[in-house]
Amino acid sequence: MALTPLPYGDGSRLLLRELGVGDVVAVHGVCGSPAVTEHLGFEPRSVEGVRGIVGRSMEAARAVPREEYALGVVERGTGVLVGFGGLALDPHQQRAAMVTYGILREEWEATASRPR
Repeated sequence: MALTPLPYGDGSRLLLRELGVGDVVAVHGVCGSPAVTEHLGFEPRSVEGVRGIVGRSMEAARAVPREEYALGVVERGTGVLVGFGGLALDPHQQRAAMVTYGILREEWEATASRPR
């Protein structure tokens, strides 16, 4: 699967794209960080746990029909992954979905200090 930016989520500074095996370390920077996960409702994940998450995300991207999107948030200029976002059908409710996201602490701190 190519890790090309997707036409949706095309912002002035950030892009969304499919996650790939090469993203495990960067996603672990988000999901393995106690400073980030304290706001996400789960304990920090191990590298192996993140490898499983990325693998399941890649599998979900191939599903037809697709019921889950887990996308990397990358900086437009550098391609550096700074977070992730997800959208999935809620298995506990009909006609409902769940939105998730996580951003590197350094990124949201830098964003908060940027002039508007």
